[in-house]
Amino acid sequence: MNLKGLRKRFWIAGGCIIALVIVIFSYVKSEAKPEPVTNQNGFTNISNKYRNKEDVFKKEYQEQVHKNIEQMKEKYNYSIQHPLLIINPYSTITNGVYVYFKSDDSVSVEYTMSADGYADYTQKIYSGETSGVSTEHESTLIGAIHGKQNTLTLTSYDKEGNVVETSSFSFKAPATVGKADQHPTEVKNGESTKGLTNGLFCTSSQGNEFVGMYDNDGVLRGELLAISYPARRIIEKDGYLYMCVSTQKMIRMDRTGYIDKVYQIDSKYKLHHDYIFGKKNDILILGTRVDYDSASDLILRLDIDTGKIVQVIDFRNLLPNYYKMTKISNNADQNDWLHFNSLVWTDDGKLLASSRETSTVICLKDIYKDKVSISYMIGSDQFWKGTGYEKLVYKKQGDFSAQGGQHGLIYSRDDSLKKGQYFLTMFNNNNTFATTRTDYDWFKDSNYSGTGASTINPVEFSYYYRYLVDTNKKTFSLVESIPIAYSPYVSNVQNFDNGNRLIESGANAMVEEVDEKGVLIRSIKFYCTAEYTMLYRVFKYDFNGFWFEK
Repeated sequence: MNLKGLRKRFWIAGGCIIALVIVIFSYVKSEAKPEPVTNQNGFTNISNKYRNKEDVFKKEYQEQVHKNIEQMKEKYNYSIQHPLLIINPYSTITNGVYVYFKSDDSVSVEYTMSADGYADYTQKIYSGETSGVSTEHESTLIGAIHGKQNTLTLTSYDKEGNVVETSSFSFKAPATVGKADQHPTEVKNGESTKGLTNGLFCTSSQGNEFVGMYDNDGVLRGELLAISYPARRIIEKDGYLYMCVSTQKMIRMDRTGYIDKVYQIDSKYKLHHDYIFGKKNDILILGTRVDYDSASDLILRLDIDTGKIVQVIDFRNLLPNYYKMTKISNNADQNDWLHFNSLVWTDDGKLLASSRETSTVICLKDIYKDKVSISYMIGSDQFWKGTGYEKLVYKKQGDFSAQGGQHGLIYSRDDSLKKGQYFLTMFNNNNTFATTRTDYDWFKDSNYSGTGASTINPVEFSYYYRYLVDTNKKTFSLVESIPIAYSPYVSNVQNFDNGNRLIESGANAMVEEVDEKGVLIRSIKFYCTAEYTMLYRVFKYDFNGFWFEK
């Protein structure tokens, strides 16, 4: 056989071998990871039924669901055309849609939730990469309309922003856990033409079993399930959300809705209102000891790794003389002599705690040392006269009424301030009322004017307050005040980077977003349960870097 014939046979044989390899590879690949079996709309059903809400927040329940999903991820080839889609697999986000798939190239992924009668809701899924693109895509998608037929559209983009692929899936979202869908919000526009801050208004009220997540049009876009005490705030760290779901339980949840840590607070304590990250991989929690005769006067330290309460700050040890001056109010089980409701750090490592009952902000130092002490207090010097702590109270400078029953502390600084100065923002309930100090006549205190007294003597307004605090001169002065409908209890405020402010009047179940001049952009009145008509708090979170791409 000549050389030319040999070459021909060689190429033919080689081609056959290559073809055989391709066939074998394709067979093995399809055998190892066939296309997923889903219902006609492309969704996968899993067994995640629970007997009661408490089961959802048990480690065993969460781990079993997580194991099932991980097995499905390994078993099939998921692409944008055939993704793994599961409605609320972990039972934590009632209308959330879990999605998982891979792409051959690094892409970013955008999704849109559409439903008749509602504006489209569009977000870009957080990639987990600084480049904003990835080959693996996994998250829970927020935004479906509860109880309605929704269409989910997925779109992938290359690094240059060009559309690569798109796919759509239809599904009916579950009904709400609560009854918010039966009672639409009331939305009113103000005179300001400035745009609203991006984000979701997250509502929390006692008596409800969920945190509601509302868009800027007041449309409910999601619920976070709770047992009995929905999150008083949501804090995020290293790709996890931390929040309370009852007075004795906190959770850590990832962006899929999977709870990988359940923190059971020691049974002798219960959480009260607020918590923030500490400085030593811990969470500081306002709390009550259930077997004490006093209430709402502790700061607990929860170790994030071990879940143990590692230290307690007991204010009866810090203010013993004042504690002896107070009396338990009628029909109360414990003496709520301070009623702390908010915590915030200062830049110099001190901790500010808001005491509603005394209308005072108390500054603590050395909280991680054995001997914690009070650095100073911001409130009425007349109220504290004769207690033995009057020297700790900063002097009010200016003609204004001091805060009464404040909530929602915010600490901030800017380049206009000198060393030792800072801004302290709060919701001033404008409520001078203390059930444990009935001997004190607030209306004779010259630090106050035009204040209410609980619901017995209501006034027209509560306020967004911003103080300038000078730790060198030991003074505080009012630099900004914005009125809102009177709320003697609960409520909060929030500042945004664009200059907008959120002011929530809890007693009226209403939130306002105002511009940098305090002019109303939009107000939203929310639905509350018949059992508890007040909203405790409303915070607006953009969830960028968690669910959504920044």
